[in-house]
Amino acid sequence: MGLNLELNQVQSLKLSANLINAINLLELNASDMEGFIKKEFEENVVLEYKPSKLTGSKKYNLSEEDNFENYIKKEETISDFLKEQLLYLNLSKEEIIIGYYIIENIDDDGYLRLDIKDIADKLHADLHIVEKLLNDIKKFEPIGIASSTLEECLLRQVDKDDEILNMIIKKYLDDISRNKFREVSKELNISIKELNTKVNIIKSLNPKPTAGFLNGSNKIQYIVPDFFVDVIDSQLSIKFREDYLPKLYINNYYLNLLNGDLDKDTKSYVEEKLNSADFLIKSIEKRSDTIQRVIFSIVEFQRDFFIFGKSLRVMKLKDIEEITGLSKSTISRVSKNKYLECGFGIFSINYFFQSGISGKDSGESISKDFISERIKILIENEDKKKPLSDQKIVEILIKDGIDIKRRTVAKYRTEMNIDNTSIRRSFDE
Repeated sequence: MGLNLELNQVQSLKLSANLINAINLLELNASDMEGFIKKEFEENVVLEYKPSKLTGSKKYNLSEEDNFENYIKKEETISDFLKEQLLYLNLSKEEIIIGYYIIENIDDDGYLRLDIKDIADKLHADLHIVEKLLNDIKKFEPIGIASSTLEECLLRQVDKDDEILNMIIKKYLDDISRNKFREVSKELNISIKELNTKVNIIKSLNPKPTAGFLNGSNKIQYIVPDFFVDVIDSQLSIKFREDYLPKLYINNYYLNLLNGDLDKDTKSYVEEKLNSADFLIKSIEKRSDTIQRVIFSIVEFQRDFFIFGKSLRVMKLKDIEEITGLSKSTISRVSKNKYLECGFGIFSINYFFQSGISGKDSGESISKDFISERIKILIENEDKKKPLSDQKIVEILIKDGIDIKRRTVAKYRTEMNIDNTSIRRSFDE
């Protein structure tokens, strides 16, 4: 009796583990699935691994000229970029080591916070050699790299002969940020219009030289779309990258082997592998069906975005749950770590789930995407001499039937990297 109980417990645990693995498969994107399929093939002798036949339009056809690697976005770290430039200099081995050390200590914003004396002491190097190498690195692209302060970074990006511009950067950045244009113009003995011209030049400078690069703490990232949405005659067409992944099958040799004369242990081993392979294949098929149901529902729900480029509708997990009949947790897993490409770019699947704010009159939810776009348009068309405050934007939106708070407007504006009123204000005589 005790033995039977123990066997039942073990069987139950194995089943639970299989179910857990099947559930976890939903979270894998196409790239991860490819690695998973290859791993399973290597570990289970009864599995057969066959590449999928390529079908579909040329746009999504895998070939030497047009493959999914074309959709991969590869970015270079700032450290790699600087080291490449360093190697063009005629340096000794000691100098390369010093140069590498300087580059590796440049922070994520592009600044070197270490003192050259500390670098020399750390490496037991000559102070003059360290100083020379740092000056060489400061001449590298991007301009402003390895600066010690914001002031130095900005000064290296402007004309040294422009005395007024240099003076503003050296002495008046804080005053400008506080909107003290009249005081600064008086001290510099220039018109507000001229000061505004200089300030616009400063605004065009790059305070973070590493912008556009991955920082050294990150590996090269790859963004590979899992789904491709195309519009053909106002109809949506969806293609799945997984359609091009290799397929797993059970090798008939092992099925036939069970009918032969096998010893007990061998037969048990083959049966275990066959059962495991069968469960895996069915789990992959079910996963594929589940993902297709979810993605088709999401795309259809947001069809006006894909066809006309309109703002996204308010969409929650509950909406897709009602359409597909799948649980919210399943839909959430499907949406995780996956990207979709359409005519407007590449988007995370989670991007299409939009929270909303109730309309003042209708009571219907208005998506964050729609409100953000409305705020952006209002600011783009504002009087630059009298830019709209967040409170004024609130008043305009409320008149449009959007019930919103000032802090929400400020949050959406900040997320769009739009400056506040004082920075957006243009000063002209």
